[in-house]
Order: sequence, then C-alpha cells, then structure tokens
Amino acid sequence: MPARGYSSESFCFEAVEAHADDDRPYVVHYLGDFDRAGRNAAATLEEKLKCFARERGLEVEFVTLAVKEDDILDFDAHSGLLGTRVGTMVRRLPTREPKRKTAADQKWPYPFACELDAIEPDDLRTLVRRAIENYLPPDQLEILKKNQPPPEQIADPVASMLLIDDLATSGWHVEEALTALRKLGVSASAFV
Repeated sequence: MPARGYSSESFCFEAVEAHADDDRPYVVHYLGDFDRAGRNAAATLEEKLKCFARERGLEVEFVTLAVKEDDILDFDAHSGLLGTRVGTMVRRLPTREPKRKTAADQKWPYPFACELDAIEPDDLRTLVRRAIENYLPPDQLEILKKNQPPPEQIADPVASMLLIDDLATSGWHVEEALTALRKLGVSASAFV
C-alpha cells in the first residue's frame, strides 16, 4: 500500500489487521522524503500503527530505510548536493529548498530537503533487497543465491513486513525488488 503523505486511520488499521493472525514479528520498513512533512508523516504513521497493534496485542518495529537524518554525511550549499549513505553505499543526492510556508515548515532545522526519488532506482532496489535479506537465515540466503530451490523447500522469513513508500514512482522499484526475491522463493508479506 503506498502511503503518499499522511496515512489515514483506516489505512493503518487495515495494515495491522492484515497481520493480526501472523505470529511472526511485524516489521515496517519506511521510505520517504527528508523534509518536515515527510518526517512528520513517518512519525504519525508509526504512532498509528503502534496504537492499533497494541490494541491487538502485537508489537510493531518501525524502521526508516531512507531518507534518514542518521545517514547524512555533509551538505554542500554551493552545489546543493547532499552526501549521504544509502544503505552501505555513499551517494551525493540533489536537494531542494525546504518549504517555509507554515509555522511547522519554518521549524525545519535544515537549509535543504531531499526527495526519496533523488535516490537512483538501482540503489533503492538494493536497499530494499538487503533489508529483506536481513530476515533470512544466512544459510538459506546462500542456498537461494546458489541453487534457487523450489519455494516449498524454503522456510518463511522470521518477520512479516510492510514496506511503505510515499512516492508512486519509487514504489514501483520497491515492488520490483520484492518480485525478484519472491522468484527466489522468499515468502514475504508486503504492501507497496
């Protein structure tokens, strides 16, 4: 399910309900813009998901994959390029002026904002693939890479997953990465 902007109560309720009978840990991987609205939308989404999960006796782990503050290395104001980590890769991403229209926008502490779609599609695919692979036992991952056994011979990952992306164009790349993993026999529950 794409979460473009702020997520509704029903979106969050349905996302939790879809995993209510799944005894695996519920992990949400979020990809979104690095700006005031993007960070606020992520925080609101996390809060709503955890609230509905608590009501069902579930726990939700919320992981931001991109674009996140901890990955920012430097900002060159002259060129407008942002040095950042994208997973294990270091990239220089284009930025834009942050919005300053509302009082909330004016509190954004950075002189730049960075859109998720500034990340190259191949880098997004790699980021999502690696996030999913972290849930496979290492020996099974190696089996998948070498032999590609039939799906019925591969155990489910240890965690259910919900991948959320606030941009439709990037969502296609996330779905493409998931499809490739499913072809290898990985059984993952994901909404994009």
